Amino acid sequence: MTSKALMVAFCGVLSCGGGHQAEPPRPATASPEAPQSSVSRTPASGQCFVGRLAANKKTDHINPGGYCLDGTYYRGAPFRVSRINLFGSDDLDDDWHGRYVQVEAKLKDNLIGRLQVEGSCDDGDLFPVQARDDWAPAEGSTLTTPERLAQARYLEASSRPRLIDLVTVEAHPEPSRRHKHWAPPEDESAQVIVTVHNPFDFELRGLQLIVHYEGGPGKPMPHYETVDIDPLAPGGSFTSRRPAAIEKLSHRKEPAWWHFSSVAVEGSSGPCVFLPATLRR
Repeated sequence: MTSKALMVAFCGVLSCGGGHQAEPPRPATASPEAPQSSVSRTPASGQCFVGRLAANKKTDHINPGGYCLDGTYYRGAPFRVSRINLFGSDDLDDDWHGRYVQVEAKLKDNLIGRLQVEGSCDDGDLFPVQARDDWAPAEGSTLTTPERLAQARYLEASSRPRLIDLVTVEAHPEPSRRHKHWAPPEDESAQVIVTVHNPFDFELRGLQLIVHYEGGPGKPMPHYETVDIDPLAPGGSFTSRRPAAIEKLSHRKEPAWWHFSSVAVEGSSGPCVFLPATLRR
């Protein structure tokens, strides 16, 4: 499946209005530990969704836990999976943040109908900080509109999410964090080794690995590369070696560097949808 086809498919899951969404750049982290031996079973009913868990916070403009509409504060979901809000799971461990989970849930429309009124708010206290528009979630930031909230979809969990080991990342050698985002790396031969594991009791097919880089002159901008993941039997793994930094022409038509930021697994296989971490132009 091409990246363009994936974009079309995922617009059925996430509201694609209001610009594209992407997670803000995060440093590459080594994950040398082996995947858990426990197997995630096929959902008993409904559909399963897979993505990275993030904790929503009241004043977080990227993962907002609520919204200020005309002076009234509406409390939202405590968590989200990738970029879509998750209700029905309020007691997840803090150390799950940023890790992959599998959740059996129903995908529902009209996010605004699921919000709870929780007192008053001052728009000035929630004014968004300067950030790229692709960092904002589908429903908008803490300051949004009723129309945009009504268009957004959300997940209603029917069981407690399961923590899964889906992806491990190793950097060789460890990249320096002192480089400028447009400058060449200290070691142009450095690689990032990404391994995708199948922790499920069914074969995974048709998935893609999305490799996210950040760089370019001036304000950092994203660059994505797509890798087709080979079919994976239960317990199997797929490894891709990617450059830690890449050089390409910038929008200024001059060479610049982009540095590895993150990876994500996207697609649909069996009963599970692997939610996109980004919606790419």
